[in-house]
Amino acid sequence: MDNEDSLPRLIKPRRRYSPGFKQRVLAECQQQNTSVAEVALRHGLNLNLLHKWRRSLERDSNGGFVRLPVPTPDGPGAGQHITHTEPTVSIRLSGPHGPVTVEWPLREIDHSVAWLKAVLA
Repeated sequence: MDNEDSLPRLIKPRRRYSPGFKQRVLAECQQQNTSVAEVALRHGLNLNLLHKWRRSLERDSNGGFVRLPVPTPDGPGAGQHITHTEPTVSIRLSGPHGPVTVEWPLREIDHSVAWLKAVLA
């Protein structure tokens, strides 16, 4: 019989980091020629935690929303009535205030993934 199996497990309390510390670490991640993994090792942090902080910062800077693609007034056909002749994908979600349907341009469908993740988070 192994004695290690009978020893009680010590559960370490979850570490908490101040917003100031997170900002300093994330600022280091944005410096030129610095990898996120290098910053994580330097501070003894898990790489996934840094990625989580970065996603959270991006979400917070957008007010919790991902901007939908919209036609620009200086783009092709500026000043003309915009018609939806390009193929779209219809995304329908059930929300607390009823269903929401979004028509997404097929040519920008890759941007819908970030939007869906933000909406469903």
